[in-house]
Amino acid sequence: ILTEALTLRSSPIELKIARLYLLSDVLYNDVMYNTSPLDENFSVYKDEFKSRMKKIFKSIASAIDRVDPPPARVNVRTRVGRVLGTWAAWGLYPDEAIQRWGEIVSDSGSLDDLEGFQEGAEAAAAVAA
Repeated sequence: ILTEALTLRSSPIELKIARLYLLSDVLYNDVMYNTSPLDENFSVYKDEFKSRMKKIFKSIASAIDRVDPPPARVNVRTRVGRVLGTWAAWGLYPDEAIQRWGEIVSDSGSLDDLEGFQEGAEAAAAVAA
């Protein structure tokens, strides 16, 4: 249901971002509060969502492209970048996967140009310390 909600073309970008934050919370709780006695890397949702992330981030990128005025797009990309940076700091997914998703959303197609990514990574690392 969450993937469907994140990929609805009719959803406004603010709603998509709120749902991305919800997804981030679900993934954090799933991984950080793993209760499997058999496998410490067990995750109910992480692997399931990984296969859907490309579709999710393409939908977010498409919604960002419809944001008007164009300068407001930077703010939205920054928020998405913070989420991806946080996921990188948590080690939630492999760096290569996070980089691919960031490139989908980045205006230039480069994770290096995605505002907020480094900020999100640093904030998550500071909280963990």
